[in-house]
Amino acid sequence: MAVLNLNVNLQALDKSSDFWYNAAGAPRNFTGAAVGGGGGYRINPTYGTALGQEVDLLAIWAVTPGALLEAGASHFFSGDYVKELLSGVEGRHLHLHPAHTELLTNPVTVS
Repeated sequence: MAVLNLNVNLQALDKSSDFWYNAAGAPRNFTGAAVGGGGGYRINPTYGTALGQEVDLLAIWAVTPGALLEAGASHFFSGDYVKELLSGVEGRHLHLHPAHTELLTNPVTVS
């Protein structure tokens, strides 16, 4: 059995006078970076609000009844804000790793 999953995420600032926040909700801010200088993720009110689009492709194969193999590829397409801030840097990520179906049927709870 195999499962294929495709996700597309659009990322944008609510307004150009706001920070770009990381996954933990903290602002990406380097206080030593000059506004508009490209040296960090400062507030840049003259930049666009589009951060970019991320496309993720994930495939999971059941190799045996208890073992899974997961492969994924991601690409981040820079939006106006990132193009202006970081000269259009784009990101790519590939991964391949084994997993065990026990984690799917009996998830671990951390308290």
